[in-house]
Amino acid sequence: MRRHRTWPSITTTVSYPTTETSTYTKAKECPGDTDKMGTVWIPERIGFSKKLACRERYNGTNGNITRYCDMNGVYRDPVYNCTRDSIQKIYDELLTDRVINSEILSELANVTKKNTEQLMVGDVEKVRSILQKAALDQGQNNIEPQRYTYVESFLDVANTLFDEKIASTWKVLVNKTRTGADSIVNLVDKFVSNMVNQSNGTIHNHTFIKSNLFVAISKTSDCSNVNFPRDTYVYYSKDGGDDSWAIGRSDYIRVPCMKDQVYSGVVYRNISSIVSLNSASDRKWEKTVNAPVISFVYLSSTTAVTPVEISFEIYNQSLSDPVCAYLQFNGSGGPNIWSTEGCSLTSFDRNTGIVTCTCSHLTNFAVLMSPAAHAHSTALGMFSIIGCSISIVGLALTIIVHLVFWRTLSSDRTIVLMNVCLIFLMGYIVFLTGIEKTSNSTVCTVIAVVLHYTFLVVFFLMLTEGVMITYLVLSPFRKRRIVVPLIMAAYAIPILIVGISMGVTRLKGYGNESFCWLTVDSGLFWAFAGPIIVVVVGNIVNLVIILKFGVFGISAMAKKSDLEKIKAGARSVGVLTPMFGITWLIGVFAVNDTTSVFQWLFVILNSLQGLMIFIVKCPLDKKITWMQMRSRWARRGNSSKDSPRAETSGGDLSAAYVSDGTTCEVEMRN
Repeated sequence: MRRHRTWPSITTTVSYPTTETSTYTKAKECPGDTDKMGTVWIPERIGFSKKLACRERYNGTNGNITRYCDMNGVYRDPVYNCTRDSIQKIYDELLTDRVINSEILSELANVTKKNTEQLMVGDVEKVRSILQKAALDQGQNNIEPQRYTYVESFLDVANTLFDEKIASTWKVLVNKTRTGADSIVNLVDKFVSNMVNQSNGTIHNHTFIKSNLFVAISKTSDCSNVNFPRDTYVYYSKDGGDDSWAIGRSDYIRVPCMKDQVYSGVVYRNISSIVSLNSASDRKWEKTVNAPVISFVYLSSTTAVTPVEISFEIYNQSLSDPVCAYLQFNGSGGPNIWSTEGCSLTSFDRNTGIVTCTCSHLTNFAVLMSPAAHAHSTALGMFSIIGCSISIVGLALTIIVHLVFWRTLSSDRTIVLMNVCLIFLMGYIVFLTGIEKTSNSTVCTVIAVVLHYTFLVVFFLMLTEGVMITYLVLSPFRKRRIVVPLIMAAYAIPILIVGISMGVTRLKGYGNESFCWLTVDSGLFWAFAGPIIVVVVGNIVNLVIILKFGVFGISAMAKKSDLEKIKAGARSVGVLTPMFGITWLIGVFAVNDTTSVFQWLFVILNSLQGLMIFIVKCPLDKKITWMQMRSRWARRGNSSKDSPRAETSGGDLSAAYVSDGTTCEVEMRN
């Protein structure tokens, strides 16, 4: 009993099994709560879904409300798969009649407009199916004025679905099907195109104005360029409408003119919160649509029209890093994606908020931007360039110094050092120039693969140096050269790692639409971090052996030169390996994460890497002093005037080489 009083935690566990059981139960279920719609949910077991009938909660509806209890004991957002009886009735009629007429669309427009704020997932899915059928049934409605009633009703329904009041419903659909209001964009495009084509070109010079939608159909004459919507001046709208949000802004698309061609243009006001943001790399864009989406197409021409200039007036000027993109629709019914292929950023004027893009095709265009602050990203970009440049200069100086004094400094460790510097230099240049080359996915993937391989080689070369010094410590009298097989292994092992990674991941995770580097949320992170950790741990073991048996085991050493060699190696392994490991592990997070701490740490450490190599391998190396280098340089200049043997036979400078060429002692003689 005394022990129980001394350790109350043990007493609690034994004396109160009820509390333990209660905690165990809570971990196995989601606690009850009330969602934003006011629906009360009772507790549910983890891994199961709770289902409620819509009619119990909403009169005049059918379907079910479901809510999933995840494995962490947290209720997910409920899915209101409810459909109003009035919408369900129209949907059922279509299954019978197979044809949509103006009356049906007009009735649907009234129902959706009246209940905009209450439209649920089931409503939106049914309405979307009706619009999809309507876009294909226009051949039945080519007689005036029925055609325009049909068009107005269709656009009224689409306009309601673009309303931000149902953003929460679209969010559920995006999470459920990876498809949002971008699917309605596709339907509007098809509808307008079919409408004009089936009218044999008799429909043109009309504009339909809605609160979230601006549609224009016109015909070119003698012109050099078409500027939409600026060139739109003829208006047609059943209930009028304020077009200033489309015409009065600086958004436009400028297309080379094709004479006597009918074209259609659509401006989608602000759909940033209701569209999916899927990318070509099967990941979600970490950006948002920050301007109206603009669509333009020549309806009866298959001729390619280039170049196309698009100007956007952005909504939120606190966002940065604009990317020009277009909606690539999935014809098989899968998720649509935002692609950047064929589009490039021309300019971004932050003062006016104008983004200008150039594209090589016609479709739906948008500008995607990141939520990072401009001042932070600008400063970070500037310091990244400065940091990489400092490292590049440090590496270049190290190479130059060792090449100039190669006869004096030549050794196995110097060979490893030259490999480290050259590979590191190549990696820095690729990183600096290619990390943002995301416009071409193939090029971006190649850059990410090259960076993965390059930096792995650097780390394995660092391990090579550690193994060489350890070998010298443990076998001081054996002069077998192991540098060649070690360097070969340093290049071969990363090939194996990268090759397996490419095969297992099928290149997913090697770059995305934001950067050409490894993504943290893919398994590729461990294909980089794992080997780095192994190398760092391996060199820590090497360092312990070097310190214990080499630096502090002086009596065991046969030569002073070997001791100097070991001390230099210990300094190199002990300083550079941990620094490189920490820097590039942080570097992976810095590129993937918007957290400024990681980014600034990486920038600072990154700038020190090449500089530290130079400091450790040149000024701190006893084989190299600035006085010796200056004297050496002077003697080399004088040797051109004297005999070829002046440098070695009669000069004041001599070099005593160690048997394996690893260390040399340079002396100044009087």
